[in-house]
Amino acid sequence: MNTIIIDDDITSIDNIKQLLSDNFDDVDLLATANSIESGIEIIKAHDGNIDFAIFDIELPKGTTFDLIEQIGMPDFPIIFVTGHNIYAERAIRFAALDYLTKPIDVSLLKEAIARVRDEYEQQQYIERLKEAANNFRGGKLPSRIAIKSTKKTDYVPIENIVYLKADGNLTKIHTVDKKYYPAKKLGDFVNIFKAYPYMTRVHRSYIVNVMYIGSTQTIEKKTVAIMSDKNETRINVSSTYKSNLDNSMDVI
Repeated sequence: MNTIIIDDDITSIDNIKQLLSDNFDDVDLLATANSIESGIEIIKAHDGNIDFAIFDIELPKGTTFDLIEQIGMPDFPIIFVTGHNIYAERAIRFAALDYLTKPIDVSLLKEAIARVRDEYEQQQYIERLKEAANNFRGGKLPSRIAIKSTKKTDYVPIENIVYLKADGNLTKIHTVDKKYYPAKKLGDFVNIFKAYPYMTRVHRSYIVNVMYIGSTQTIEKKTVAIMSDKNETRINVSSTYKSNLDNSMDVI
């Protein structure tokens, strides 16, 4: 597999080069760049020969999304790298794209490269990349989340999510009219929805949208949230997370 790196930090480039050299015998580094301008040059120079790229989000005089705007949607997947841009992280995460934070953990890099190797489907990827760019430029919390499966990507309005339930290494997402089964643990969604006060963890196995809590009851000294979905789903609120629910209900 052929790759390129675009990062304005020479130390970061050297670290990524070392990680690739030490851990990936089948990955060849074609070129590196440290700006939007030089990045466009190496993309053009290796057009049609890039299998994936590693891009720092923040670049001099702009971002990776500015680079993409100039070259058009690439025909290769991108592993994004970020140091501290929470808005870019959120934009990418909600579009179900791969990103790594600095310093890069080699095990996470291996997982990301495995995904671009095994799961890349160009049209779906372009749709998710457009979603990330729109999220980032909008400067607001994303209103929907991309849920990737083998054959398609669904874009689910967050306001339609009723609750999420842990299921081993998967999470069941229950919306007002459908169910989804993304290959992410519930803890991943705790981080994803951290900025959404109405998406609240109430149990080690549940995150609920408090807007869909129809009522709460105390049964045998335990709090139960009764959701206003068609099944009137009952979700136990553990004592560990009871304060989360109380605080969220105060917010809304």
